[in-house]
Amino acid sequence: MRVDSRRNDYLTPYVIRPFVNKLMQMGVLVSVEKYTVAWPDLNTVTDKEKAEVSRVWAEAFSKFVAGDVRNAVPLPEFLSIFSKMDVKDVKQIVEASVEELKKEQEMSGTEEPPMPPQPPEQGNEDEIEDDNNAE
Repeated sequence: MRVDSRRNDYLTPYVIRPFVNKLMQMGVLVSVEKYTVAWPDLNTVTDKEKAEVSRVWAEAFSKFVAGDVRNAVPLPEFLSIFSKMDVKDVKQIVEASVEELKKEQEMSGTEEPPMPPQPPEQGNEDEIEDDNNAE
């Protein structure tokens, strides 16, 4: 990465080390024989960034549910396409929602609740049959 290269090839040897060496020479820092300059990984997501992603995702899901767009975009597709979730995670969420619907149905004594669509099988893509080739 360009930033890492700049940090390691220029800033560390030509800016940071001379500055730290001068501070040790002047007695501002304790003089040591050897020291390491370490830079934080730019690709690591901070807790604040994780929280922001979670907040945005919760808002998107809330709007999905409130907007009642399940007929246009079924839950498994919403989760796998828009959130980039793995098929196993999507399946787990769908199964949990089915269980929750069953519990609500049992408690309310109503008819069978509408079942959410099943998650797509991993590695299997739906094939669209060409009407012209259909026999």
